[in-house]
Amino acid sequence: MRRRRRDLTSAGSLVRSALRRAGRTAADPALAAARGAWPAVVGPAAAAHSAPVRRSRGGALTLGCSDAAWAQELDARSDLLLARLGEALSTGPVPRRLRFAVVEQIHPATKAKPPARRRPTAAHRALADELVGEVADPELRRLLRAAAAAGIALERTPKIPAKRAQQDAL
Repeated sequence: MRRRRRDLTSAGSLVRSALRRAGRTAADPALAAARGAWPAVVGPAAAAHSAPVRRSRGGALTLGCSDAAWAQELDARSDLLLARLGEALSTGPVPRRLRFAVVEQIHPATKAKPPARRRPTAAHRALADELVGEVADPELRRLLRAAAAAGIALERTPKIPAKRAQQDAL
């Protein structure tokens, strides 16, 4: 079986493609400036649902929107937004027109915050003392006690909020 040669692809094209898949773009100072100015141009509510995603050579700035309603709303105000964006981007290239598209993810994904650490109470530490009381080495016993108390605190944390638990008890 003969192998087929694939068409050669430039390294720049491969990098841009990889960055696009990762939700990033290559260093484009005009796009970066537009992204920085966008919240001031549209306000915090609209900026939470839209962001500049790419710039074309023809001067169009494409804005990703969280859903069609936001795309339609911002498109209806595109003349005003374009004027405001022009003022905000006083230096550098100003887009000639705005395009709006619905995209899956507006802002880069952020790592979820770990759950709040639950601190062991005196009762948790007392139970941990019972579990590790027979360990001879004091340093090891101290470390095991701390680990056991933390584990017990996580296990013993109620799964429903305290306020709801009080309502259920009534």
